Amino acid sequence: MTIFQRRRRMRKRNFLADVKLKQKVCFFFDGNIILLKSNAGAACIKVLNSAMATPQKPKGFRMKILLTVLIIGFAALSYPIAQEETLASPGDNEFVAETNLRTKNESWYTYWGLGWTGITYPKNLQELMNTIENIPGVSRTCVEFDFLGFYFPVNQHRTAIGFIINGAGDRVSEGGIWVQINQYIYGASVMHFVSRNIGDGFFLRGDLGLARMVVQTTFGNASSSDAGFGFLAGAGYAIPFTGTRILLNFNFSYHNIESETVSKVAISGGLLF
Repeated sequence: MTIFQRRRRMRKRNFLADVKLKQKVCFFFDGNIILLKSNAGAACIKVLNSAMATPQKPKGFRMKILLTVLIIGFAALSYPIAQEETLASPGDNEFVAETNLRTKNESWYTYWGLGWTGITYPKNLQELMNTIENIPGVSRTCVEFDFLGFYFPVNQHRTAIGFIINGAGDRVSEGGIWVQINQYIYGASVMHFVSRNIGDGFFLRGDLGLARMVVQTTFGNASSSDAGFGFLAGAGYAIPFTGTRILLNFNFSYHNIESETVSKVAISGGLLF
């Protein structure tokens, strides 16, 4: 069974090539069965994936409502209500001198982060990953990451808009053999800080863009899905620290790729500088 299907081509496509190895753990994939063998533990697990052969159909009406809400919300965060403002004098209550801010205003920012994530796959793939994880000697690691984040200040340095790649890696391994499922959102991103300026205090975050999944193994070339749709919504707290800013995040993200849905929650930390 493939993780995703190309309906347009009316045929299944395996993300992982058929493989037979002599190492401790051997993953074998064909059109209908995923088989894991462990010579050390003499364990053999066969998981039928017939249910995955019929991808979930997008719920048209509800999906349209969701997309509409997301687009409107994203636009509202990205483009604050424009209004003419007069320059405040040092005597005005609203005036905040640059020297009184806990973190310096920058002309642009870059953000990189790392953390933990919990991933929810379609039913059969979820059951398979849980089953493999419970085999003695097999370990599973899930990592959340943000990289290549570049932002520019707007809204009097209280909002940052830009681009970022958010993703996660989910690896099952035994010894030197592993299979890893990566997921990505290449998206436009907004961070809005409710305090004085960017990088200080509570903030909200929203990403919206293209989603993709990639499968990597120790015994084959990487395979990737078609491009889909993904979004991230989150909140966090920023702490100014020795010229930079530490961001603590709690995020939820959603991917719709080749008629399959994958979601995750994540707790992460990163640097905005």
